Amino acid sequence: MSASLFILTGPGRCWNSSKDREGLVETAYLLNAMPLFLPRHSRPLRHPRTTKARSAMYEHLYLYGLKRCLRYGITLHNDGIGISCRALSSNQLCCVCACDPNHNPTDIRIAPAPRLKSGFSKPSLPPCIAPIPAASYRFAPAENIGFVEAMKRSNNLRSEREQAVTDRVHSIRGALEFLKHTCSFCKVWGGQIEADHALSQCLRLSSQPALSWGQYIDWRRELVYSTNHKKICYACHVPQINDDLHRQFTKAGKELTCEFADIVAPAALGIFLHHPTQQEAAVHFNQTSMWSSLAKFTNWLIAEPQPGSYSNLFDLFLWFVSTRGAQTQ
Repeated sequence: MSASLFILTGPGRCWNSSKDREGLVETAYLLNAMPLFLPRHSRPLRHPRTTKARSAMYEHLYLYGLKRCLRYGITLHNDGIGISCRALSSNQLCCVCACDPNHNPTDIRIAPAPRLKSGFSKPSLPPCIAPIPAASYRFAPAENIGFVEAMKRSNNLRSEREQAVTDRVHSIRGALEFLKHTCSFCKVWGGQIEADHALSQCLRLSSQPALSWGQYIDWRRELVYSTNHKKICYACHVPQINDDLHRQFTKAGKELTCEFADIVAPAALGIFLHHPTQQEAAVHFNQTSMWSSLAKFTNWLIAEPQPGSYSNLFDLFLWFVSTRGAQTQ
């Protein structure tokens, strides 16, 4: 026997469940809208735990609507931690996660309270009887051993993900620091580099016969990402994985506050213009016959990246640092 929760926020529709198709008994709990402020004697009697759970789900829907993982909301009420549908491959997806493959419930903020029109109107949802427990709160161990083990696996997965992000950020910062205090365009060409200088004063860039400073600015403006890219700064092209790597994005303006400005894009352009390095990179990225012009090279930089990558442009930059960094050690 199993139990399901159906949340009805509009006209209802019914589907046959997997248990029904298998000829098994399934219990369904319908969380439907109900009139508020009913006289106490006309309210249906419910078990206290059922009332608390019902109120918690109303609270979840009132704050987030159908924009946050339902499993996360339910389990957050149960254990104070919460687990999303995609945390475990064995989890069945709720309607929110099924519609958004990249859904992360921790990124969803509380919706702002609606403005009141003239007069007083009663709220559309009942008040929460029991507050949602804080993340630091822990319930007593459940009798269901399977639930406890699932909670432990969820905590371990979360710790592993956080550690993986920390390691990734540390590695990327190291790559950016490698070229932070030098001209990345000159670094690609090798040889002796003049004293630390701004890119606009780079003699090697200004000496390129096929590219003036104004043409470089026009080329840099073409590095625009699509919806296939997630959280990349438009100015310095560094992914905004967390605040330790890059603060929230810089908006268009005269003053750029990016810590690693003019590192990634100049390095990529230097790789294309320096023929030996371009050939080496083209072999690595399987683009030997695709970078025949700067336009085709640019289209590849902003094309949809491979799964797990932030952008082709940043992959090219990391490849260059990894090869040149190994040569200098």
